[in-house]
Amino acid sequence: MVTSAASSIPGLRVPQLLSDRSSSAVKSAAGNVDSLATENGVNSTPTIFVGPTGTSGKRVNLSSPTDSKSLEQAIAKALAQGS
Repeated sequence: MVTSAASSIPGLRVPQLLSDRSSSAVKSAAGNVDSLATENGVNSTPTIFVGPTGTSGKRVNLSSPTDSKSLEQAIAKALAQGS
């Protein structure tokens, strides 16, 4: 599956990707991402935070991955608070 998806990206060197994915550098980066996700309460996809630049923002509670209404409301609220 990874090979198929990677092959669809123009210019991506698939053999290098497959070789690098088990490297210590990639494992370290993945560990850092996991730590940040845990620290920020990110445990699902998508997880969206809305707020002014330079802040952590507030998590948008989505009823489904395609819940655009909740996202729109969160953005409108953030914009209203900023003005």
